[in-house]
Amino acid sequence: MSLLASPPPRAPAFGRGAPDDESRTAAARILLVEDDAELAHAVQELLRRRGHRVECVPRTTLALRSMAEHAVDLVLFDLGVTGDGLEVLKAARRRNAAHPPVLVFSTREVDALRVLAMKAGADDYLVKPFTMVDLERRVTSLLRRGAAEDKRGVLLGDVAFDPLARTLRVGHARQSLSRREASLIDALSKAFGNVVTKGQLMAAVFGDEMDISQNTLEVFIHRVRKKLVGSRLTLRTVHGKGYVLEFLEPGPGS
Repeated sequence: MSLLASPPPRAPAFGRGAPDDESRTAAARILLVEDDAELAHAVQELLRRRGHRVECVPRTTLALRSMAEHAVDLVLFDLGVTGDGLEVLKAARRRNAAHPPVLVFSTREVDALRVLAMKAGADDYLVKPFTMVDLERRVTSLLRRGAAEDKRGVLLGDVAFDPLARTLRVGHARQSLSRREASLIDALSKAFGNVVTKGQLMAAVFGDEMDISQNTLEVFIHRVRKKLVGSRLTLRTVHGKGYVLEFLEPGPGS
């Protein structure tokens, strides 16, 4: 039985009836967790034709591994995939530093399940069967929301980070950032107070570039630490795990 609202059209027809060009978003990296081969193929075809990069995994264990190793902009997650979907969703939220938006699918149109999914970390809930037009609207909305959040400045104590202007202000001193320094601070600030693994930082800073060693990442870690000197923030190494951006512990008598 198909879980699409209607039989999926052939690949060239996916754009028909879809949102117009003004509603399209920048290319994103999307993780699809789906074990229905027909539905997975239809969703991948649609999103790839919109310029997005899509990785599809059929099991929750593979989804958790992928999120630990790669930065993603959006997760499409079928709660019916083998495993306790809600618990996996909670685990994904705990383990993924960047907290990408999550759109869940379910055949169950039950308000109680919708509420539980939202509490577990979902940002939107789509009942199967659904149309490709409805799916694209949801995806566009979530990607736009994520992009808007990314553009907002971040204020952490006496440090202000502007990801658009690529600047870091410590107290009254404003410093310019390279693209990679800004990407590093962005990933760390989104997970403020939580450990970000080296793999996650490598993905955030270098993307899909090949032949980049962790020694190169450590060069940028060192640069960012120098820029934070004099602030209330510290970039701490958690041996065997990664790095955490957090406030300095107050010293004796402070």
